Amino acid sequence: MARILSREFDDWNDRRYRVEINLDEEGFDPLQSQYVIEVDATVHDPATGINDTVGGTVTIDVERNLVIVKIGELEREFPLVDRYDPRLAEDDGDVRDESDVPDGLPGFMEEAIQSLPIPVDPLLGCVLKSGISATVGQVIRCNNEYVLLKKDHTMRERLTLMFECLRENSGKIMRRAFFRTLKCWVTLGWR
Repeated sequence: MARILSREFDDWNDRRYRVEINLDEEGFDPLQSQYVIEVDATVHDPATGINDTVGGTVTIDVERNLVIVKIGELEREFPLVDRYDPRLAEDDGDVRDESDVPDGLPGFMEEAIQSLPIPVDPLLGCVLKSGISATVGQVIRCNNEYVLLKKDHTMRERLTLMFECLRENSGKIMRRAFFRTLKCWVTLGWR
């Protein structure tokens, strides 16, 4: 069953922006140990009647423990395993200073994605980056919960658990996308 998360924003010129995150089972490929999530951002300008859409993908690759973000020709890989989560950290005697890592790895990855350069209207870029970064952050949070289960699962079972976790946390994803969009707009696309 398809589940498309959608949120709309209006700017000060009455342009309507929309982010859509497609949590669809069609992106689920157990043979490749991957789940692909499509994220689209659209702007409608009522003054000109023109719509503009940009999109990207978030690929969860559980076999390689990576989250792969692709926006046009830009592709970045991020670790799926959060070594900053105190529940997952190995006790190796090192003292970890997490003060510069907001919300552990999920927060850090969200900030890294927000700073990616996207060659489109900065406000539209903000909407797209916010949708992608909120999705990636939740993917890592869901994976943390999976890792904490410490159970042996097949790749398919692991992807299924992550898919269910993403669907259960869809409201959190959209709230993060909303607030990240506002923060990005205030800085005119610089964060």
